[in-house]
Amino acid sequence: MSETRAKILIGKKNPIIAAVASFFIPGLGHIYGGDARKGIGFLMIAIIFALIWLSLLQIQQPHMAGAILVAGGACVLLWIGTIYDAYKTAKEINSKIQ
Repeated sequence: MSETRAKILIGKKNPIIAAVASFFIPGLGHIYGGDARKGIGFLMIAIIFALIWLSLLQIQQPHMAGAILVAGGACVLLWIGTIYDAYKTAKEINSKIQ
């Protein structure tokens, strides 16, 4: 009975809103979609990646250009992946709710 009640309380979520939320703040779409643990995890990883990238930018050495590009690329890939996964997660959670 508690599972049925939880389904009623959660309700269906719009995958587009989940994706847009993650566009602005990585992990927010997962939290909106009902998977807070995954959302907080993505947010923490995004913060760590961004801090690494910003730290590399502060060094301003020519030999660090490759590392800066790799770190920046990792940030962008994580951002895109988070948007896609938030959309997918919202759809999966919706499919479990009748």
